[in-house]
Amino acid sequence: MNYFKRKIICFIQPAILLLCASNILSQEKSEDHPLIEKVKAYRQANADHDTARVQALLAKGAARWYEKKEGPGIPIKPAGKGPWSDWDEYFKGSSQVESYKVDSNQVTIRLMEINDFYRLIERGPAPVNLTYYFDADEKITGILVLSAGKTADRFEELKKWAEKNRPDDLKYLVPEGEIMPTLDRAKKWRAFLNEWRRSVGLAVIE
Repeated sequence: MNYFKRKIICFIQPAILLLCASNILSQEKSEDHPLIEKVKAYRQANADHDTARVQALLAKGAARWYEKKEGPGIPIKPAGKGPWSDWDEYFKGSSQVESYKVDSNQVTIRLMEINDFYRLIERGPAPVNLTYYFDADEKITGILVLSAGKTADRFEELKKWAEKNRPDDLKYLVPEGEIMPTLDRAKKWRAFLNEWRRSVGLAVIE
């Protein structure tokens, strides 16, 4: 049945309209769905560094993607760290779940993330979507990390300052135009950003 027909049926029959609305609400807001419970369990196991539990929730060959779900992705290692783990830990990253949405065999959660790097460039909490994909056994086959909106900051202002005053440092910190989330660069970033903050009259963030 196509969308137009569904719309007519829901319009003509108030009881069905209520049912349609109820179904949408349950898919977007209910936290009792079994796949949502799996996502919660996986996130808690990671927070607890419970490798055995993480392994039990992952399908063989599970992978992670950033921004686009293309290619094989980055393998998820239950006992290891992701490419941004050191960066997030160093910059004291934290996040708050705002919503869950179930769509067939996947769950998307909306997070608001904040960390010291954001604070250093005068950026507020930023929205991020994490989509978890499941197989028929309700094991996680992959995770897509996707920025969900741009938050105002002063990063471009910083880059102009750096191009004039610290061009070599900028090339090291942003090789080929992309941030490399290694721990040594994270430490360099803090010193670099605090130097810029002093130059424009902003407070240092240690």
